[in-house]
Amino acid sequence: GAWLDVGPGVGGRVVVRFDPDQHVALRDSLEAAADVITCLDLPGTAHGGAASVAALRGAHTVGACNDVAIRLHEALGDDGVTLFGALEDVIGQVVRRPPSFDDPSVRRVVDALGTGPFGDFSDLRHLLLRRDRTLVLADLPGFQRALDAVQASLPRDGAARSLRTLARSGGFTSDALAQRAARVLWQLERC
Repeated sequence: GAWLDVGPGVGGRVVVRFDPDQHVALRDSLEAAADVITCLDLPGTAHGGAASVAALRGAHTVGACNDVAIRLHEALGDDGVTLFGALEDVIGQVVRRPPSFDDPSVRRVVDALGTGPFGDFSDLRHLLLRRDRTLVLADLPGFQRALDAVQASLPRDGAARSLRTLARSGGFTSDALAQRAARVLWQLERC
């Protein structure tokens, strides 16, 4: 963890938590104060609980171009969601290509997985180089650009964007979702 605390603006404020089992209650307690969350599911595989809940708190979502993030963007606009990455219709082409090292950050990540400060993750490194099914390497430069743009804008207009996101997120409340399910799934009308 010491390698995280190296930037002058970090000063012990950055906490990275990896939750391999996706405990929703734990994740929600950790994300409650987040200004920015990520929705990195591959298109066609996403479920949007975390991003929807984050929108109800006014958090900004940086999301891969999956169906959930695209729907959120349609509802919340650029204030609430920044999209990056490949769309579902081109994923098959991207997955079949070998990773590109045109961007030096991709090369640094791959090299660090082999012998870097995180230990030996050579199995993960080989998996990403052989077949990057989740587009980690392909989407990394776009993800970094999107995250940098959002983080740069937060000090300037983060509070206003958060309020607009919160105001537009009413369609994601449990009441709105229950009403939509009653109407669409069960063809029920209000009494």
